[in-house]
Amino acid sequence: MRTSGIDYQESLLPMRKSAADERTVAELADARHVLETTAVERASEPMRQRLAARLEEFIVEQRSAFAEADVARFIDLTLEFHRGFVEAGDNQVMLEMYALLSDRHRFSLFMISRRLLDRCDEIITEHEALVTHLRSGDSAAFAATLRGHIEENAGPTH
Repeated sequence: MRTSGIDYQESLLPMRKSAADERTVAELADARHVLETTAVERASEPMRQRLAARLEEFIVEQRSAFAEADVARFIDLTLEFHRGFVEAGDNQVMLEMYALLSDRHRFSLFMISRRLLDRCDEIITEHEALVTHLRSGDSAAFAATLRGHIEENAGPTH
């Protein structure tokens, strides 16, 4: 598989079971949590409402991808979904930092694709809860929900 110039089969798959890779996944989870929660906390009311409506559309598409067992499409939608939270902060530097994480995030999701399919209902429920907290402006509930969501799908955050 080739994404954004990285050939995962040649460069990353041999490392997938190493302790270094587990650390990388945990560090990715931490970085995502910081960026997404910080951006949501700083988002204006109008931005939160616009974004919530857009993210609800992604959830509909995610359901469809799961129904078709199309993991690749679900992963693409998930990356866009979570990037939306960073967009809410209206901070170009944060968006650039998040973009640097996207290939690693994509790879980590592909590595657990079977678990994603097994947890599809729970993942959708978690995504719906994240949108609910975004819409209401409850950044503490958003952060707690996101932490649990990331831990369940990518490993523990600190």
